[in-house]
Amino acid sequence: MILDELYALADAEEIGVFCRDLPAARCLSIQNGDGRCFIGIDPMQIDTHAEEAELLAHELGHCMTGSFYNQYVSLDVRRKHENRADFWMVTHLAPAHKLSQLIEQGITEPWQMAEALDVSQHVIETALRLYSRKSML
Repeated sequence: MILDELYALADAEEIGVFCRDLPAARCLSIQNGDGRCFIGIDPMQIDTHAEEAELLAHELGHCMTGSFYNQYVSLDVRRKHENRADFWMVTHLAPAHKLSQLIEQGITEPWQMAEALDVSQHVIETALRLYSRKSML
């Protein structure tokens, strides 16, 4: 999904996305008591559209999967929710079938895959890790 599609999805799902100064983070997502989700993004801390798409997709992952936590949860619970958000992100930015096609074409280095899909190498490395765990590649 490209950036415009991610914003359109947020709009369709009634997830408010706000550009704000966030000194402690580049982005964040919250869910209020009514179950509505909101995403804050600090555009001054984002350099590229690919980076913005990665951050927005990750935060949408929290919203779409209900993977929220508070500061008091254990690290393993926190990691579980982050993995869910990451999995949502990679399935939308670097789907397993597209990575398989790249591998079949001989494109196997993470940086090459990232260039081919116009995403960061971090997205590809996360996708490879998560897809391998789920035997999707």
